[in-house]
Amino acid sequence: MKSKIKYICNAVKWLDKINGNTYHSVRITRTKDNKVIAGKFRHGYEDAYKFTALRVMLENNWLPKKYNANNL
Repeated sequence: MKSKIKYICNAVKWLDKINGNTYHSVRITRTKDNKVIAGKFRHGYEDAYKFTALRVMLENNWLPKKYNANNL
């Protein structure tokens, strides 16, 4: 049976309480071969980790270029 899940994204978010800044990092696993790529520690809040994951996947040619909306 073919898996419907193609990627697993693990995101970690941190809050710098002193300055009020939020940061995140992402790690994406491709399920067909268990390869892992990671995004750098970045500044961003709310759903910013989703865009970081998309950018990392595009940079590593894991997604077709058509998903590069707004030149992420």
